[in-house]
Amino acid sequence: MIEAMRKSLRHASVTTLGLWLAATAAGVTLPPTNGPTVRRILLDAKDIFDPSLPGERRWPFTWGNALHIRTKEQVIRREVLLRPGDLVDPILIEESERNLRRYRFIKRADIEQRAVGENQVDLIVHTQDTWTTSPQASFDHEGGQLTYKAGLRERNLLGYGKTFSYFYDKSLDRRSNELHYDDPRLLGTWARLQLALADTSDGSETSARLERPFYSLRTPWAIGGAGSRVIRKDQLFQNAAKTSEFNHDQRGLSVSLGRRVIQDPLWPHRLTVSYQYQEDRFSPTSETAAATLPANRTLSGPSVGYSWTHARFIKETYLDRMERVEDVNLGNEAQFSLGYAPTTFGSHRTTTLFSIIDSQGGQLDTRRFLLGQAGMVGRAASGGLENTIAFGNVNLFIKQTWRWPNTTVLHLEGAYGHALDGENQLELGGNTGLRGYKVRALTGNKAVLLNLEHRVAVPYEFFHLLRVGGAAFLDMGAIQVAGQSLGRRDFRTDVGVGLRMSPTRSTRGTVARIDFAWALSDSPGTDRRLIITIKAGQAFGVFNNTLVHALPQASRSLEGESAEAR
Repeated sequence: MIEAMRKSLRHASVTTLGLWLAATAAGVTLPPTNGPTVRRILLDAKDIFDPSLPGERRWPFTWGNALHIRTKEQVIRREVLLRPGDLVDPILIEESERNLRRYRFIKRADIEQRAVGENQVDLIVHTQDTWTTSPQASFDHEGGQLTYKAGLRERNLLGYGKTFSYFYDKSLDRRSNELHYDDPRLLGTWARLQLALADTSDGSETSARLERPFYSLRTPWAIGGAGSRVIRKDQLFQNAAKTSEFNHDQRGLSVSLGRRVIQDPLWPHRLTVSYQYQEDRFSPTSETAAATLPANRTLSGPSVGYSWTHARFIKETYLDRMERVEDVNLGNEAQFSLGYAPTTFGSHRTTTLFSIIDSQGGQLDTRRFLLGQAGMVGRAASGGLENTIAFGNVNLFIKQTWRWPNTTVLHLEGAYGHALDGENQLELGGNTGLRGYKVRALTGNKAVLLNLEHRVAVPYEFFHLLRVGGAAFLDMGAIQVAGQSLGRRDFRTDVGVGLRMSPTRSTRGTVARIDFAWALSDSPGTDRRLIITIKAGQAFGVFNNTLVHALPQASRSLEGESAEAR
């Protein structure tokens, strides 16, 4: 395998170099040419609790501050994309705020401009820390299934912005001991290092990634490489019951070079050339059903990608989280890639790989906005398309300004899979947006999901530690297997209410929820109509819920560019 990978990398080098040089020849960034300059950058970095507030002067809060290691000054300064002497650039100021907010250990971040002369301003960076050392013991009861996790996570190691964690995790499919390390600014540079190691009940997982990402809309270039090996048992389900399982040994290697090729500061275009190697080997177990074992695959070859991001960010609160500012991009984001994996590079057969994903937002008025996405990801070989998924979704957010903060979310998505690999299924159930039914209650190759949820938050911070709220919801979805069309009788519906809680001083800022969902039609695999869910995070994602296990790369973060930059 190693020799095949080396041979393939040699074949790809000439193409990669030519595309890289062509991209490098593109123009230069055009910063502002006149206006005030930055005199100084001042920090107003608050601890977890603010002693200037009367309620936070008491001893439990002062002790919390004393035990907490505050974020180092250089960690905050390095995320500010302007330096003393630079011309003031509102675009870079907004990006600097977003860079800071992407760190989970910073609760809030904003940058104030203060005039100090006719042609100079001081930039005052206001931030507030969260509690980052978190021994955790949690459990989730979702779709009739119990999972739990226990361990320790430090998201701001010694105040330097690095993350280290150890967890014992009992998930739906396996038990694992997991170690993770994430250094977003390796040795003070823009390089990011991520390491993960897991010893699982059915195998092991090892991965490493080193990259210099597009950390700003004006970043001229990016480079990265990653390698992984995962040994596990894959399982297939129907009507919430396991129908087959098999051993899966997956190895992967990738390297990439990216270059910004169009210099519009609010609409950068980027060209990426990469090389990918992925080997999947399958073997039966005693529970492998006949005709379900996937064929072994090897895909090896170069690819070319092109993307753009139209930056039209808005700041919102009470969407996925409570109180925390969430950066939402309403501009167009598009990604296109085309790869070639021939047998001469070690592939099991000559294959073309492709991906087209386009996302778009829109502001309807001051309190309503839309987010949508459509795409197709898959492969093509001599026999036609294979493991190809076409998908689309749209989300409507309605913010109200009544006595209490409240948000209505309407989510609609659809997906169709053609000739999916044997280990891939579209899924609907308690953990994929249909919370009145068991996990993996519905599986197939075509799916529709509708979620309607109204969320209300109490406008008060309890004990300076917690915000609470509630929700009422309706979920409706259907899945059908290959060769059969979706019909009215395939749809399942549930309704319910739930409690929402959000620790205001934690790094995650995630909403914890307790949902009571009542299934309005028969629940596959059980006679129970009431499903109680206890879970961290919202019940459905903004984009692709039914694809979350079949095609993780098809999902897009609510915060858009942050997925790439951080």
